[in-house]
Amino acid sequence: HTRLIANFGGLAGRMPVYSTLFIIFMFASIGLPGMSGFVGEFLVALATWQYNKWAAVFTFAVVIFAAWYMMWMFQRVVFGRAPGEEPDPGDGELTPEERAEIAAHGHGHGDDHGHSHAMPMPVAGGSHDHSHGHDDHGHSVIPMPDITFKEGLTLVPLALLTIFFGVYP
Repeated sequence: HTRLIANFGGLAGRMPVYSTLFIIFMFASIGLPGMSGFVGEFLVALATWQYNKWAAVFTFAVVIFAAWYMMWMFQRVVFGRAPGEEPDPGDGELTPEERAEIAAHGHGHGDDHGHSHAMPMPVAGGSHDHSHGHDDHGHSVIPMPDITFKEGLTLVPLALLTIFFGVYP
């Protein structure tokens, strides 16, 4: 169990339904127009502006910072590299340590010029599981569903209501 964002990553490839629901609730949380959080956030900002302009400036700064943080967190948790996953050689924003890791494993722009016939290197944002239902020891593995039926029965109506109350406040 962890709460460190750095220990998460790549959920979109393994849990696409959960990731879709996550983004809907994240957008509602930051007050995106058309979502349920927008009306309350807008009315608070409007009332603060009428009460004190400097307090409203601070309120808007907090709203912008909160939106930035939520989107930063979402990007790393849902589309980021999973723990233990190799860096993507095509990523233009690799750190020097990641470039060295790619070079050490021989998965870069080496002498083969991209004509290698080895198994592709796993990259962030997608599932490259080649086990075909078996673990490292050959035992059968039953894939776990993205979300259970009960979770879907709870979360899908909430997501629809989040959009509905954003459009029809």
